[in-house]
Amino acid sequence: MKKIIMSLAMIAAVGALAVGATTSFFSDTETSVGNTFTAGTIDISVDEENPWASSWSNFLDKPCQVSYMTFVIENVGENPANIWKKLTNVKNGPGDTSYCGASSEPEYTEGGGIFEDGTCVDGDNNEYTERDNLSAFMVYDMAICKIPVNRAEIDSCPFIINNTTNPEENKKPDLEKTDVDGNRLWTVLIDENDQVRIDNVVDTWVKLNGKLAPGEKLVVSQSYHLMAWDDSGEAMITNWAQGDVMNFDVQLEARQLTAPAPGVSEDNTSIAKLTQKDTSGDVWTALSDGAKGTLTYKVEGATFDYSFTATGLTDNADYSLIYYGDPYPGNHPGALIANYTADSSGEINDVTGSTVLGIDLPEIPDANYGVGAKVWLVLAADYDEVNKKMSGWNPSQYLVDDGTLVNYDYN
Repeated sequence: MKKIIMSLAMIAAVGALAVGATTSFFSDTETSVGNTFTAGTIDISVDEENPWASSWSNFLDKPCQVSYMTFVIENVGENPANIWKKLTNVKNGPGDTSYCGASSEPEYTEGGGIFEDGTCVDGDNNEYTERDNLSAFMVYDMAICKIPVNRAEIDSCPFIINNTTNPEENKKPDLEKTDVDGNRLWTVLIDENDQVRIDNVVDTWVKLNGKLAPGEKLVVSQSYHLMAWDDSGEAMITNWAQGDVMNFDVQLEARQLTAPAPGVSEDNTSIAKLTQKDTSGDVWTALSDGAKGTLTYKVEGATFDYSFTATGLTDNADYSLIYYGDPYPGNHPGALIANYTADSSGEINDVTGSTVLGIDLPEIPDANYGVGAKVWLVLAADYDEVNKKMSGWNPSQYLVDDGTLVNYDYN
């Protein structure tokens, strides 16, 4: 009996296997081990230096001479990137002041210095006034040329060497050169004919490219022209500039393609600072105790969305917040953003608004088109709303850009 029971158990087990077989399937399992996620890198080199350690210096032997600063950016990272550039830490100085506080006798004389018995006079009778403002008379332009992977610079981005003494530091791009399809190899970002001055673009980020792929290079050519620009009130640069020095830094930033521009927050807003300046000279300087303003704005959209705050204004005065298009005196059709009346304390308190401008900031033919737009707070009586231009001129009472220009895409 025991044997029979055991046999029945075996039959039951076989029966269970038979039932399971009716729902079985073929399979194969493979396992990949040791997997790792690694973030791609954003990294650039400049002239094969990483980090970029070289500095650049040059002499302008005479007014109207042009000097070129050219460097090559390479994407040595693993991800494509947008590249941004700005001039910062710009400082004007007198250079060598061993001649009575000036660099030379001609500079000393032009500055009002006087002589007695063939020597300069110290003390109360010395009328010499130092003038160090090269950045206000240094006109700036910039062009770029992309070099595909494994292509030589001379093939893709031709230069014209115009400095036989040190040709590696002075290369003029051949802006008219085209490829086999007739496309120009160089792209002009800031046109020299627009006369964009260094003091107008300090600390303003300029986008250099749409995308720089890993291994690609971007040649950046900048030129600096010491000249009396149109409407400067001076026919030419004279002895006041002898021996003067302008120091500045060039800052580059590479960002992944989906990242906002430098200075733009993750919510797509940016900030422009406005300030009251001493406008009595050719270089306008910010007044430490002057009126101030802050414009916070969305960098793109069908409407220009913003908030604006200002302090230190004239009590109960009427103002217009405008897009001021260069050249002077703002006759380029700009745009009215808003009208305000300062309160009895001379303030405009965090006014939020939304305006349909219908244009980009900046827009052609603004001379600053390649860089950004000036937004100013001007006296309402000085602005022609119908023709969108300045009708009066009292800049000492305005709030003007403080080194940050506005870039807004209307869409």
